[in-house]
Amino acid sequence: MTRPDAAISNDPLAALDQVRWDLAPDCYRDTEQVPMLLRLLRQGERMAGRLPDRLAMLSPVGDHLSPATAEALPFLIRLAQHQDTRDRVAVVALLIRIARTTDGGPATLYGQDMVQVGRACRRALRGDMDGWFNLLGHPDRPFRRHVLVLLALLSRLHGGTGIYSRRWDALFNSDSREQFAERVVSIAYEGAWEARSGDLERQWESWLLGGGAVEDEVVRTAWDHAKVPYWIDDDDVTTARVLMESQVPGSRQSRRSGAEPGSAMG
Repeated sequence: MTRPDAAISNDPLAALDQVRWDLAPDCYRDTEQVPMLLRLLRQGERMAGRLPDRLAMLSPVGDHLSPATAEALPFLIRLAQHQDTRDRVAVVALLIRIARTTDGGPATLYGQDMVQVGRACRRALRGDMDGWFNLLGHPDRPFRRHVLVLLALLSRLHGGTGIYSRRWDALFNSDSREQFAERVVSIAYEGAWEARSGDLERQWESWLLGGGAVEDEVVRTAWDHAKVPYWIDDDDVTTARVLMESQVPGSRQSRRSGAEPGSAMG
């Protein structure tokens, strides 16, 4: 797989033309459309809507990835994390679709080795985790919550790589009650998948991607379903319960610096 060098420039599509797309057919066996559609995606053009089916085709007999998917992933990640990309929500939504298909195990497509393609996509999806966590405080709610769903999927794909613990750390350092709510829901969302509870998984995903408002019952229910890891200390657990009951947000950082809980919150 050809990996673009992020140091070449600040252009998220730098090195796009260096990829051997002629050796990386998409789900339609085409080798020319993906680079063009990536450029259109950056500009927010409507025609870029053709890209999802070429990179992660959904079908009744099984969902498919392609060699072009693995090649496109580094560019998609950089587009999603780049502030000048027109429709970043659409880019993250496509990454969610690819991550979900990768996690489920892609079905065979016109003789391609899906084991190899799946592994290449898993490797590519590990790109720039710091960039995703830096976006958890983004002011745009739909974008921020799409990133949370993606991180939950990436945590499932790459268990044991520290993503899960970083998400708990982010939870206890939330800057607002809304951030606390959506972060605990995203953790419950991942837990529902592990428990093989499809109804709960759909419920939490619908709340996140549907832009649901913060409600006490939602937060408490999510906390009950988010299994607190053994490494979380009792003080943090107690504070989380107090925050849920009092409806006053407060971060671990503000508590440890001696500030009143919620004194720096919105």
